[in-house]
Amino acid sequence: METIILSKLVCVMLLCFVTPRSGGVNKVLLANPKLMSDKQLVETLADDKWERVAFREIACRLRESGYDQNSPLAKQLADAWKATEENRIKRLRDNCFGALCLVKSQEVVDVLCRQLLEGSTRRERATAAQRLGCIKGEDESIVTVLRTAIGQDAGVFGEGRIIARESISALGSMGSAGAKALKEIWDSAGERRGCEEVIITAMGSTKDKSFTPFLIDLLQGQQEVIRDNAAWALGEIGDIAALPVLRKYEQDANAKVRENVAAAIEKIQQSSDADK
Repeated sequence: METIILSKLVCVMLLCFVTPRSGGVNKVLLANPKLMSDKQLVETLADDKWERVAFREIACRLRESGYDQNSPLAKQLADAWKATEENRIKRLRDNCFGALCLVKSQEVVDVLCRQLLEGSTRRERATAAQRLGCIKGEDESIVTVLRTAIGQDAGVFGEGRIIARESISALGSMGSAGAKALKEIWDSAGERRGCEEVIITAMGSTKDKSFTPFLIDLLQGQQEVIRDNAAWALGEIGDIAALPVLRKYEQDANAKVRENVAAAIEKIQQSSDADK
């Protein structure tokens, strides 16, 4: 009799332990996400308690697939990302997008490009540009769409050219293709208007050393906001050839310039020491 009672008690305890949580995923699986199916992992991205566990396992599986955008998991993520557009499950949508950035999903790129050019609000279009910048890589088709959006954005009172600014920032993550576009935008008075600081910041984000002479010229100029941005960008690029010029401005009259020059020198020196 005692054995029967003990057996029932154990069964009850086990049943409680595996009670479904987080959209049907039980606690046993959450403790060992490698046992979870792709579908369960994607669903768990909506759970504020377990989203990080699920995302780490998803990232591992995507890496094992060679970041194949046509893998079953990538397709599950794309389907969930598109489905949440209507009901606005923000946590799930954002986490799916973050995972899809790892595989540079063309399906997501196509959706974002369409939103950037045809979105119903300026905020939606600016957000699409920002998200395109998260999908790193030298994709000429994305660069073309970003350039189109920059040219179309005449700006509105109160927010300026927010679509152009976000598109320019996105170009900073597009490698040499983005660097080429940034040079052309700077040379175009219409495209550059109101976005000078953002362009310089994006140049720094490219890490492209071909910008070094241009940024040194800006640092030696008269516009204070431009000068401190140029100093920051030189630090991001990390070209040791910029050090002699930067050191001339360590005691600059402008406090912000001095701050960014000091940070740039330290960053370049650390990078140079690491390479030795």
